[in-house]
Amino acid sequence: MRPLRQYIENALRRVRAEPIEEGSRWLARFEGIPGLPQIEADTEEQCLEEIKIELERWLVQSLRRDLELPELDGVSLNFGGGRGQRW
Repeated sequence: MRPLRQYIENALRRVRAEPIEEGSRWLARFEGIPGLPQIEADTEEQCLEEIKIELERWLVQSLRRDLELPELDGVSLNFGGGRGQRW
């Protein structure tokens, strides 16, 4: 499997979604990945879809800025670049 696809799959396995506000809203977050925001939405499905979009934005932004990304389950996207700056 290609590194980017594997990285995204590994990141998505770290998503935790839980109901908040007595079940009227949902909160999703990535466990163990610094720099990624939490997402709130009306439904669990919406929350999970929005967090996938946020992951893609974060990856594009990080790669464009040549930021060091955390290794996830043995997969790294730091291909000799990365100025050592971290999120």
